[in-house]
Amino acid sequence: MKANDFDRIAWCYDFLVRMVFGTRLDRASSHFLVNLRTSARVLILGGGTGKLMKNIAHVHEVVYLEKSSKMLEKAKKRSPANVKMLHGDFIAFEESKSFDVVICPFFLDVFLPHELREVLKKIHALLSLEGQVIVTDFQRTTWWSKQLISLMYLFFSKAAHLSGSRLLSIHEMMLHQGFEEIHHVSYQDGMVFSKSYQKILSGNGILEAH
Repeated sequence: MKANDFDRIAWCYDFLVRMVFGTRLDRASSHFLVNLRTSARVLILGGGTGKLMKNIAHVHEVVYLEKSSKMLEKAKKRSPANVKMLHGDFIAFEESKSFDVVICPFFLDVFLPHELREVLKKIHALLSLEGQVIVTDFQRTTWWSKQLISLMYLFFSKAAHLSGSRLLSIHEMMLHQGFEEIHHVSYQDGMVFSKSYQKILSGNGILEAH
């Protein structure tokens, strides 16, 4: 049984999102993208069916990494010419050149704590000196959001075999792994957020993640 496998629900994923959240998740995911530099080298992790790609057509070089082959098939239909589409698991992903921006649209919420720490360490290592990470995801803010998030985890644990069984504090783990928040925006009473982070700089350079 493959963990974090969205192949089985790729056909209805966009419909499910729209039914529950309308366009809020799309707006949150794309909030910071229009301001990306044209010259930026961008890595998108777990972009699903590729709805956010219309917002990065102006960027010179984009690598789109998606674990679900069926999600990737849908994303390719939306892919501008500047996007290199790759099928694979981020844990096994290898790249010699650094990225100016790493985009994580509802990507970090599927992992167990030790897995998420490894993912964030790898993002930290792939990021250029002044690079940024853009994270769009969920957080618990109200009683209603807690119930809805619990229901989503119950559904996706059955439908996609999620590694994680509960929503971690992604923001706290970002801070702990050597990032600092630069900007943020929230939707749905704060349940949905999009935040940009950069590596924390010390007097001698980068503070290493731990």
